[in-house]
Amino acid sequence: MRHKIVYIIVFLIFYINIDAITFAAANNFLLGIIQAIYIFFMIYFSLKYKPLFSPLKWKVWIVTLTIFILLTIIYNFDFSLGYVVQLLALMFGYVVASRVDLALLMKIYNEFLYYLCISCVCLFLLFVINPGLLYYFPVLSNSEGTEYINLIFYSHYLNTGRNTGIFREPGVFMIFINIGILVELLYKNIPNKKYLFIYVITLLTTLSTAGFLICSIIMLLYTLKNRNFKSFFYITLLFVVIGLYVSFNYELFQATLNKFDSASENHESAMARYASVQVPWSIFLQSPFFGVGLSSYNENYLNHSRMLYGYSMRADGLSTNTLFNILATYGIFMFTAVVTGFLRLTKIFSSNIVVRLGTLLVFLLMFSNEDLRYSILFSILLFYGLNINNRFRNSYNEIQ
Repeated sequence: MRHKIVYIIVFLIFYINIDAITFAAANNFLLGIIQAIYIFFMIYFSLKYKPLFSPLKWKVWIVTLTIFILLTIIYNFDFSLGYVVQLLALMFGYVVASRVDLALLMKIYNEFLYYLCISCVCLFLLFVINPGLLYYFPVLSNSEGTEYINLIFYSHYLNTGRNTGIFREPGVFMIFINIGILVELLYKNIPNKKYLFIYVITLLTTLSTAGFLICSIIMLLYTLKNRNFKSFFYITLLFVVIGLYVSFNYELFQATLNKFDSASENHESAMARYASVQVPWSIFLQSPFFGVGLSSYNENYLNHSRMLYGYSMRADGLSTNTLFNILATYGIFMFTAVVTGFLRLTKIFSSNIVVRLGTLLVFLLMFSNEDLRYSILFSILLFYGLNINNRFRNSYNEIQ
């Protein structure tokens, strides 16, 4: 029975969240529906299943994080509804992580991801080969005016040439894919080559520079963990071939590597990544203990970016660093707890300190690419890390 519930959890992780394209530009009514689903599921799951491990340890962390958020609310006299969304995401992560074995969740996560990637790659290539098919479907537009079609199990942005999967951005899709790759190579005893092949092919269609970098680091960590230098050779060869192909393909070069050229029209993407660290850090120094709160964060981002760069940048859509956004919004205590959670989570991947630090780097790079503060996947992984248990380690292959 618990297996069936985990399938529902994984479905919620992928589809019923504000990072899925269906809800990315949702109005307050649809966002309310999402929160109602979370509340119903948490109540049902809490009553149906008992925690797998000591409940006191789990409760200490959820209470601690709640106190940090309440201190931010009180200190800034800020009563934004965003805090409710944040608390519900954390509560969801707490309930799931305390009642579902990590190995079982990751097994079903990778099964779901595998079939999702197949469908997304097939439809992406179909529309690239025959773009005229796009106009048989209703065309929608996001808050930036970018047009796309939404087939529920796949979304396609017009005039971008990048695979976004079912998500609002290719960067979000690459995070989900790289978590799958991380599980296959560093968590499992024996990687599923079929899954890895599909994941890597799908990752390539996102044209995410950060995604390629993160994937390469994961593969190097796998080589280091297993001391398989033959794998290192093939990995290096693969990325050399990809690098050469991208360099000589003008459109791919423009979409990936050329964003680092200040004269490029894609330079705004790279600039947003730099600003996502510098601007929140500047805001954090203004209120280091309890942050500036959610309501004034956007205004502070405009002011501090103008002070740093001479022109204003909006936090909405450009402030993509999850961890630094937490630092600026909630302060040093919340930030420290979150980083501690992901540092502790690295224990399940290896006892080798170098591999663990490399895995932490992978998490930091993932969550610096997109703002996933309200993501239930982010909250679930956080609570697994905060409440790490030896039963989490290397038990993937024992799940039937």
